[in-house]
Amino acid sequence: MMGMKRLFQGAATVDSILRGDVIGACSEAGLAQLFVGFETLTPENLKRSTNDKTWAVTTRPLLIALHSLGIMINGSFVFGMDDDGEDVFPAHS
Repeated sequence: MMGMKRLFQGAATVDSILRGDVIGACSEAGLAQLFVGFETLTPENLKRSTNDKTWAVTTRPLLIALHSLGIMINGSFVFGMDDDGEDVFPAHS
């Protein structure tokens, strides 16, 4: 894509974005939007899904990295996992 002067979108895992500088090279090549699977906001669900990191540890650096490069984030979240209760969605009156 480099040199074609085209904008494109992609998909990546949190770990792949935080590892190395691949995301920087993608940004230089025209990456404008990234679909990211955050999976869950619940620490217990992260552990069950073999993700040993916490939401705060992985998310803040990821958001900072993508925003600093001007890349729009399209986040994906999974609801209804084993440790999700009714409190996952706040009650509205």
